[in-house]
Amino acid sequence: MTPEPLSLFDDRARPPFPRPVETVQLAARMTDPDTSVAAAASITPGRTEAAILDGFRRQRAVVARIGGDEADEGYTDDELVAQMAPEHYSPTVKSARSRLSNAGLLVDSGTRRPSSRGREMIVWRLA
Repeated sequence: MTPEPLSLFDDRARPPFPRPVETVQLAARMTDPDTSVAAAASITPGRTEAAILDGFRRQRAVVARIGGDEADEGYTDDELVAQMAPEHYSPTVKSARSRLSNAGLLVDSGTRRPSSRGREMIVWRLA
């Protein structure tokens, strides 16, 4: 049986998260229902952020190896979710990407790509 190839976001090929887990903030809004508060508390801080950053770093290395440039790098939120499914839940991925961009680790590339619904989405890249 041939082993399944690793994706950019596969846990089996992931190095440790480069920042202390304590620096990643997970929170629910005060107006959220108790189920949302419980869900936020159940997420392991840093795991999803590490997966996202590792995927972006791997993509950058591949683009550099094939002679591409910054315009060839980046993912929309939908692309991140597609790459990380089914191990990561869509809202968790989008929230983690938001925390990474708020922390300055990911930036808007200036490029837009259409979502599955045809709306333009920001393409994020490493800062």
